[in-house]
Amino acid sequence: MTTIQLNTPDLDLYGVNWDFSGRVLVNTQEIVDYRNGSTIRIWYNKETLSYDTHHHSAIEIILPVDNSYNVTVSGALFHLEPGDLLMIPSGLPHALTAPPEGARFIFLFDPEPVQHLKDFLSLQSFLAQPFHLSPKSQQADNLYSHLVSLLLQMIHQYFSTNEYSELLVYSQFLNFLAALGHSQLRANSFFPQARLYKQKEYIQRLNQLMDYVDHHYTDDLDLDEVSALTGFSKYHFARLFKQYTNMTFCDYLGQRRLQAAEELLKKPDLSITEVSLQSGFSSLSTFNRMFRKYKNCTPSEYRLSHLNLRY
Repeated sequence: MTTIQLNTPDLDLYGVNWDFSGRVLVNTQEIVDYRNGSTIRIWYNKETLSYDTHHHSAIEIILPVDNSYNVTVSGALFHLEPGDLLMIPSGLPHALTAPPEGARFIFLFDPEPVQHLKDFLSLQSFLAQPFHLSPKSQQADNLYSHLVSLLLQMIHQYFSTNEYSELLVYSQFLNFLAALGHSQLRANSFFPQARLYKQKEYIQRLNQLMDYVDHHYTDDLDLDEVSALTGFSKYHFARLFKQYTNMTFCDYLGQRRLQAAEELLKKPDLSITEVSLQSGFSSLSTFNRMFRKYKNCTPSEYRLSHLNLRY
């Protein structure tokens, strides 16, 4: 059996998660119970149980350390060997298949604290898809060593229960995201047929547009208006935006509105209709349909699960 050695003799790999109250599922959506109301939860997982398809708002990273682990994300199978890392973006449906024995670290991060940072917009394109990196892959090199080093630092801070551990772990998570972003830019993978100076121009214009959407998602935005803001023709804009974000502009706008709705649903004083309108949806029926499509539950079910978890 293949293993990877980690120096963790002084770490409390189990007691630190004493506050966990159990999984909360609403249909196939898991409401992540972060540690002590924080924004993170890291597990040293030796379970032999497998988990059916589910999704959650957390960004998840899996690092096997003893034996392999199979993960299916949006229908794609990832076979992880010890030392491999897999990042599963927020909201993507995934299933976990455990071996008869083995261990892995599972990192769960609430993306909400960073979603409003300006630089986070440029990460949206690769955060829409799972990211798998193996020490044997061609792109590993310094990137792999750097990312695994950051994960090991997170493990040390989290399980040693030092003061400011959440702040330290999340700062390393930000470094993790920044390293991924830089690697994507260096790979020039967004617009491979364009010259380098054009690629940078496209990225700058699209990031400015995404920043505009972040502040105007409640407006009645259409493709003609947003393409004019970028200076591209409607056809050219639609093609570039899909290349950059891996989704259509309509889908992106809908996802941004749903993100706003998730936060508003945590406020019990707002009605579902008020949440719908304040999120930018044109009608309650459209809101309910889109919410069920992407979250696999109704807005009312989502609200109830979060309120139950809070209290």
